[in-house]
Amino acid sequence: DLSIKKVSQKQSKPKHPSIRSREPKTRVASTSKRVKKGKVNSRKGSKTSSRSKQSVDMDNSSEEEEKMVDIDSLDREGQEQCKYNIDKILGMEMKKQLSENNEEIEVALFLVKWREKSYLHTSWVTENDILAEGGKVRLNNFMSKWFDSIQFEVEDRDGNYFDPAFT
Repeated sequence: DLSIKKVSQKQSKPKHPSIRSREPKTRVASTSKRVKKGKVNSRKGSKTSSRSKQSVDMDNSSEEEEKMVDIDSLDREGQEQCKYNIDKILGMEMKKQLSENNEEIEVALFLVKWREKSYLHTSWVTENDILAEGGKVRLNNFMSKWFDSIQFEVEDRDGNYFDPAFT
């Protein structure tokens, strides 16, 4: 009798991993402390299946919560230090400015698109400003491309450094 029961139990399990069992699944979530049960919508729209969805939470220790707060505060501090990050350098112009000795010096100004800002918020900045923002690599890449191709594209567009549809 025992050997027959073991054989019948083995046969009832699915043989292939793509075959799903009809038993309700239990899911463990880390943020809620409630057990949720409800009907799950099927793929065909308004029909619902009788499967129930359950989520069970394990208690978070206070140390884990403190660590989470520390990580959040570090993220905020990092965002305050780097308010603007350079997304792209779009163009370059040479402008004449007066130096400390009242001499005219040509200074390179770069048109910068800032990360997480639209093209409406582009600005002209000096090379020193770009280097202060940590954009040395972007500046080097831009300079190599500028003299190869971008400069001629800007001249063809009558001074528009980017597509006006972006604004």
